[in-house]
Amino acid sequence: MSETHPAILLYSHDLMWISRCSATAQALGIRFHCVRNAELLLQLGNEMKPQVVLFDLDTADPGTLIPLYRSNQDTPTRFVAFGSHVASAVLESARQAGCDPVLPRSQMANMMAPLFQQWCVH
Repeated sequence: MSETHPAILLYSHDLMWISRCSATAQALGIRFHCVRNAELLLQLGNEMKPQVVLFDLDTADPGTLIPLYRSNQDTPTRFVAFGSHVASAVLESARQAGCDPVLPRSQMANMMAPLFQQWCVH
């Protein structure tokens, strides 16, 4: 896969979010792939060299995954997370793990296209 094209890697089990993120990325010309386990996260991270690894906090714990990912990568990657606005401890844990930004689901849903552009399209 070409490293010159922007890419997003999503860690999620939620088919709605996978579909929504995939359609948005495709419309913007951003390569996109979803993973459901740490092994695939590392493998595709090496292959895709994504600008962004996006964590669905209902599926993934970035606190354990980010250090693992960083230890296997040599390119800079932005880590972003989204989750329930009422799960303040989970959101804060993602911030502490290195995700920036950490967004409530509603903001992610409403601002997905502009955020993807900001993160990936140069």
